[in-house]
Amino acid sequence: MKEKFVLLTCFLLITAGYILLGQTRIPNNAVYGVCYAGSRVNRIYIPPPKVFEEHSKGRKIGNITVLYNGFTDDAKTAVEYACSILESYLPPDLDLTVRASWTKISDSGVLGNSRSAAFVGGWSIDAQNPFAYYPIGLAEKISGEKLNEDWEADIELVINSSSNWYTGIDGNTPTRNYDLVTVILHELMHGLGFFDSMGTDGSVAWYGLSSIPLIYDTFVEDVSGVKLTDTLVYEQNSAELYLSLTGGQLYFKGPLSDTFAQGSRIKLYMPSRWDEGSSVSHLDETVTRPENSLMTPFIDLGEAIHDPGLLTLSILGDLGWINTRILHQPPDDTEELISSIELSLEIISDTSYNEDKVVMAYSFNDFSTTDSIYMVPGSTGDSYEGTLSIPSYNTRLSYYFFTEDGFGRVYRSPSLGQLMPYNVYIGIDTVKPLITHTPGEYFFEEMDSLLFAAFITDNIGVDTAYLEL
Repeated sequence: MKEKFVLLTCFLLITAGYILLGQTRIPNNAVYGVCYAGSRVNRIYIPPPKVFEEHSKGRKIGNITVLYNGFTDDAKTAVEYACSILESYLPPDLDLTVRASWTKISDSGVLGNSRSAAFVGGWSIDAQNPFAYYPIGLAEKISGEKLNEDWEADIELVINSSSNWYTGIDGNTPTRNYDLVTVILHELMHGLGFFDSMGTDGSVAWYGLSSIPLIYDTFVEDVSGVKLTDTLVYEQNSAELYLSLTGGQLYFKGPLSDTFAQGSRIKLYMPSRWDEGSSVSHLDETVTRPENSLMTPFIDLGEAIHDPGLLTLSILGDLGWINTRILHQPPDDTEELISSIELSLEIISDTSYNEDKVVMAYSFNDFSTTDSIYMVPGSTGDSYEGTLSIPSYNTRLSYYFFTEDGFGRVYRSPSLGQLMPYNVYIGIDTVKPLITHTPGEYFFEEMDSLLFAAFITDNIGVDTAYLEL
C-alpha cells in the first residue's frame, strides 16, 4: 500500500530491489579441470584464429584481469598472450578476473589445473536452462551483470612451476618443453565451463550440487543417446551411472556442437579407470583432429595449440557463451482503472533468432488457462511491444516471454516461465510496504548527526519516506 511519511533531517536509503548475491552464488572448492603432461613428442603449431588478428586491428573485445602469485616475468608474458587470444572471443562488456598461482604441484605429471570460483543457479540469471548451475564467469555473461566483487576471481588457475616450460609466444616450442600458452588456454577453457561434476566411489556415481547438475553435465550422453542426467534411466548414486562413467563411450551433444561437428557427436575422454578432473571434461585423444586438440587431456612435448578450435568453441556455445537474452522491465501494480496494458521488451542475441516468433504467454487465473500473443516490432531494431486488454478491475496478470534462436533453442523471460512469471495487479492495493532496518545499538563518541538507513519496497512504488523520533 502506498503511504507517505514525514522526512526529517536524516539520510534514508530507498530502493526498489536488492541483489542478494549470497542466495544464488555457491563457492566452488571441489570441481575442477586438470591438464596432464604427455610423454610423447608432438611437434605441431596451431596458430591463433583469425578473430585474434581482428582484435589486433582494434575490434572491441572483452577484458581479462590476472591477479598473479609467484609468476616470473617470462611466464607472465605467456599468460597475457593466452588471455589476449581468449579476450578476442569475449563480448566487449564482459570483464573476467583470473587468480593465477605459479607453484610446485606434488604430482609432476600435472601441468596445471583450474576451476570456476563459484556457481550460479540458472533460475536466478534467466539462463536458457534454469535447472542447472553455471560457472560464475558464464553467469555474468548470460545475465549481463557483475555477480561478484571486483577483487574476487571468476577463475582460479594453478600452474606447475616445476614443469619444463617454454614461455615464448611464437609456437616454436622445443621438443623438451611444454608450451605454457597452450596450457594456459586449456585451463582457461575449463574455467569458462568446460568441465563436469561427475563423481564416483568405485561402485556408484553421482553428479551435481545437491543433485542439480552443472550445465556441462546436461549435454553428456551415452552411446545410445541417453543423457546421463536423465533420472528415468540413470538414478543418482547408482551402479548404472558408474558403469557409464567407466564404459569408454560418452559424448557431448548439443545444437551448436551438432552443427560444427557436422551432425556427429563429440566423443569425450573416457578411460576405463575414473580420473576426476580429466574423465568427461576433455575431448577424446584418439579421434580428435589436431586443430581441435586443445581440450584433449594431455599436452605433449613440443605441442603448441594457440587456437581453441571449432569443437571447443561450439561446446562453450552450447553451455551459454552464445546466448539470447530477453530484457523486460515489468510495470508496478496500479490502482488506476485501465482497460489495457502495454508491455515491451528488448532482445540481445549473439546469434540469429526468430523475429517472427517473439511471444508473450499470459494468464488472468494463475495459468489455470493460458493464452498468448505475438509481440510486434518496436521503434528500435530489437525491441518489441504488445498490448493486452484487462478483463476487469481487481485482477492479476501473469505472463512471460519466449523466443527461439537459430539453433532451435527456446529462451524464456523469466526463464522459469509460468512457474515464476511476471505479475502485475490492477485493482485496490492491499499490500503494505516492506521496511528493512537494522538499528544501531550505542555510540561511544559525541556526534551532531546520525545516519539512518532502511530498504523500503512496495508493489506500486514508494513516494516519500518519513523518520519519526
